[in-house]
Amino acid sequence: MSTVRVIQNKQRLTKEGNAPLYITFYLGKEKLMLPCKVSVPAAKFDEKSGLLKGNSKEAKDINLIVSNLKARVNDILVKFRLRNQALTKDIFMREFLKKKKSLICFLMRT
Repeated sequence: MSTVRVIQNKQRLTKEGNAPLYITFYLGKEKLMLPCKVSVPAAKFDEKSGLLKGNSKEAKDINLIVSNLKARVNDILVKFRLRNQALTKDIFMREFLKKKKSLICFLMRT
């Protein structure tokens, strides 16, 4: 099982001092980096926990976004491991980008 981490790419620092967050993990021998589509100030990011420091509403919202993305990645990894199915980068990306259909949409069609 690979370790799913959140990193900040400080090489892509904006003028405001923000840097984008990425979820990284290894799939076999290949490293995957998924953008969180969130940029945060470099000083407010905790490298060890992979979360934003502080108790502000913004910090809590960003931490929730990051936690939800990590959970989606873990769900896919566990689902394929429990099914004993091979998981490649292409299959993972297809699963990760797949839109989840809600129960309401399903019920409206029937």
